[in-house]
Amino acid sequence: FVGYGITVPSFDTAQYPQCPLDAGGFDEYAGIDVADKIALVLRHGPGDDQAIYDHCPGGAACVAEPCVWEFGYKVANARLHGASAVILVQNYANTGEPLAGSGLDLPYRHADQAALFLDRSVVEAAIPNLQTWADAIDASTAPNSQATGISAAVSVSAEEQSRETENLLAAVEGSDPELRDEVIVIGAHVDHLGFDVDTGSLMPGADDNASGTAVVMELARAMAHGEIEPARTVLIASGNAEEPGHIGSRFYVEDPVYSMSQTLVAFSIDMVGAGDETGVDMFGATQVSYRWLFDVMEGASAADGLGYTVAARDAVDLSDHAFFAHNGTLGVLISTSPFEGHAYYHTPDDTAANVTAANLEVAASMMWSTLKVLATGSEDNFTASRARSLGTAIKPRFDARHPRARNR
Repeated sequence: FVGYGITVPSFDTAQYPQCPLDAGGFDEYAGIDVADKIALVLRHGPGDDQAIYDHCPGGAACVAEPCVWEFGYKVANARLHGASAVILVQNYANTGEPLAGSGLDLPYRHADQAALFLDRSVVEAAIPNLQTWADAIDASTAPNSQATGISAAVSVSAEEQSRETENLLAAVEGSDPELRDEVIVIGAHVDHLGFDVDTGSLMPGADDNASGTAVVMELARAMAHGEIEPARTVLIASGNAEEPGHIGSRFYVEDPVYSMSQTLVAFSIDMVGAGDETGVDMFGATQVSYRWLFDVMEGASAADGLGYTVAARDAVDLSDHAFFAHNGTLGVLISTSPFEGHAYYHTPDDTAANVTAANLEVAASMMWSTLKVLATGSEDNFTASRARSLGTAIKPRFDARHPRARNR
């Protein structure tokens, strides 16, 4: 038993001022030998304190911060310490059932490393002290790794298939000599989940994310018909392979058509078919450097007499905007409000019958109002002082309470 499976190295508090752990580090593998053993790991972290996820470094096992609550990170950390397999169970802030739809993100997958998510009650039947050990970590914020005295065998048979796919890109070049090199990205991912591997049911993906694709196509249609004369370049980007880990958007960011340093903002329009038809949520708008963008959408929508609202939400890495944001570009997720109203995504019930034209109109009209302002370079009309500059984004933090928190 290795607690939450976390290794936070010693860190500089000036670099990680909000990390609640001791600056000397927090290593649940210190002083124990898990070589060729099965590591038993709890979900999340000590005390279920999300600040540990948001603000603490993850060390050598981390692909990209924040990471220490990610299933993949926990498996990779066990691998670094020689563990032959990992059993993950729910922490005691959650019910004991395995998390539906969970998995390892692509960078953390290894053919020789078995990882299982088990019902906590099964593990408790074999290890009655599990909650006592976990409670001790939560109470002291100190490692409490324990030999379980239990032997187990793990066998996993899995096959990973590779397929080539593509992003779809189209651009309307800007006409202003001073602004045309600046780029606005309007994106929506075009893939979904296919068939559920457990039940065989089709996941239609009408809200997630055919709705976003439909809105982007409508914006592209209006651009193609010359309804805006853009000063800046507008890139329409339909990213692929978002569901298995934002693969298409990451590919673009690493090999862009237009300079990332000149990319002003990247919108991901994701799940805009359901909601209460009153407005949109802008994820990322609570950050200071993003506030001007929130003001533009709110002001432009009001100026067009739309009567809809914009809700500022914390930044999340839940869609294709995330890799833009990690790269230093302002990246925001736009969903119809309230996000919690998207009840059917990632289920067989995410059909066109549960998408409303009114929600699509909300998203399309609000994005059109915003795009007109940004494309023509007239955002000063809606910001008291334009606090925008290229390359000043803050890396998004993941909200683990968000309903798409599948792998953390």
